[in-house]
Amino acid sequence: MFNHKLKRELADMRRQQTETHEQHQREIQDLVDQLAQKEREICNLQQSDQTTNAVIRAQLRGGAMLEAIRTGLARSAEEMEQELNELHQLDDMFAQTQSALSRLSERATRINQQAISNMEAAAILDTTASSIGQLINAIQEISAQTNLLALNAAIESARAGEAGRGFAVVADEVRALAGKAHHASDQIEHLVKQVITQTSDIKASINSNQTYSLEVATSSEQIEQVVNAVLAKSQHMQEVIRIATARSFLDTVKIDHAVWKNHIYQHIEQQAFDSSVNAHTECRLGQWYFKGNGAKLYSHLHHFARLKEPHQRVHDAGKEALLAGQQQNLNQLVDELQAMESASEQVVETIDHLMREVILDQPA
Repeated sequence: MFNHKLKRELADMRRQQTETHEQHQREIQDLVDQLAQKEREICNLQQSDQTTNAVIRAQLRGGAMLEAIRTGLARSAEEMEQELNELHQLDDMFAQTQSALSRLSERATRINQQAISNMEAAAILDTTASSIGQLINAIQEISAQTNLLALNAAIESARAGEAGRGFAVVADEVRALAGKAHHASDQIEHLVKQVITQTSDIKASINSNQTYSLEVATSSEQIEQVVNAVLAKSQHMQEVIRIATARSFLDTVKIDHAVWKNHIYQHIEQQAFDSSVNAHTECRLGQWYFKGNGAKLYSHLHHFARLKEPHQRVHDAGKEALLAGQQQNLNQLVDELQAMESASEQVVETIDHLMREVILDQPA
């Protein structure tokens, strides 16, 4: 009886022990399964963290490009500030030109006044010359009459014995003619003095005109120098504007390039791997390169031709990265992002070389 009861208790204890062991085994297996699950989760997190770090490292490589863009924009701003100072200098040159033109106008007015005075003096001189001509005619008339009287005197001399009174008449006529000749001589002397005075005035006026002409010539030379300086400044400003325009556009292209890559990273972060992205011929750089001013103005430059291949690789690598993400191939995704950044660095470097070629290139 006692043994039977003991056996039953031992059997119960064995059954309980077995159940407890089985429960412990189940709990241990659950813990092992949970541990394995946690290890898988940790592995996935580590892999995801590694992928994220790789993506971040790839994205941070674009920071150098942004720094280059910032430097380029700052340089353009400094150049435009220098050109603003050049514009202030042009204002001074224009003021000098205006002053020189004012002096030139004043001297031209003086020359015109002197020319009018010369014309008036020439008219007076012409009148005086006419008067002298009339006096010369009078003297010629007196000379003719004197010759006639001399002839009459000769005739009367032959008749002296018969009519001596004729000599007295001839003498009176000769004295009258002599008076006329003396009066004409005085008038001629007066007119000659007038002519000399007027000639002296005209000579002085001509000398003044020569002085004014020299001043006008000097002012003209000054104006020519200022105009040449203004033209040189203008040409320099045109060149600076040409370069600044090209540099600003290429810096804008770099920014667009960075924005395009950022869209790729946004698609990856949002896991929008099926998002469509434009081709290398459709972005701003592509349109400028294939259809815009790039093709028109810079296709003859060496680095322009070298820009096409790395730019296309940027777009291709970005698309392949999204495709790898869609296929859950994280290693390939990281590799494609690294390839995209490497090609992007080459694009920026080529653009910088192209910019230097643009600066050295002289437009036709």
